[in-house]
Amino acid sequence: MNNIKQYAQRVWSNRKRRYIIIGVLIILILLILIIIIAVSVSGSDYVKPNCKGICEKPYNIKVYSDKKLKSQLKKCKYKKDSDLFNFVLAAIKKHNIYRACHNAQPLLPNCEIMEISQKYAETMPSSHSGAEFHGDWMGENLYWITGKKPNGEDAVDAWYNEIVDYDFNSHTSKGGKVGHFTQLIWKNSKEIGVGYYCNTEKCCVSANYFPGGNYNNDNENQVQNVK
Repeated sequence: MNNIKQYAQRVWSNRKRRYIIIGVLIILILLILIIIIAVSVSGSDYVKPNCKGICEKPYNIKVYSDKKLKSQLKKCKYKKDSDLFNFVLAAIKKHNIYRACHNAQPLLPNCEIMEISQKYAETMPSSHSGAEFHGDWMGENLYWITGKKPNGEDAVDAWYNEIVDYDFNSHTSKGGKVGHFTQLIWKNSKEIGVGYYCNTEKCCVSANYFPGGNYNNDNENQVQNVK
């Protein structure tokens, strides 16, 4: 032990060696910091939602970051910064903000479902498709507008606004439509597809959810109120 101590003292007393040791330590510290930052950046798939104007005290829910959603859409062959890319990105982000206010985990775009939603929107449908995903029930919301092109949030806002007709005590409708709203924040839904198409007369937005919601009268467990 004494030999090791004496050797260390001799090494440290040599100015050149001392500078080399200090330089090596600085390099090691910088490498550690770089690794920590890289891990932090690569792990930024989730961020705190900006729920301002929707709910004052959101639940402890994080939503997918722009980086994560954009990466997923590029995997789905969407051209970055195209009108369709920006439209569906905005729609999915707004879904997830609303869901965070109702204690529901965020939705991630599924490439197969995105294709189903887009193809159906392009048919300018007048009713629901009843589409399934690999043989299982898939939820669906539709929205139409004439006279102008909507942005990615318009349809989501319209669906969510059905909240005014939803009774959270009885978990039933007060008289108006609520199915779009309940599907939007349905807890068990994990993946989403969004389609958007306009012709010369009107525009259609189609959204599909998997697993689908609005089943087995399970609103009490699946549809939670804001704080």
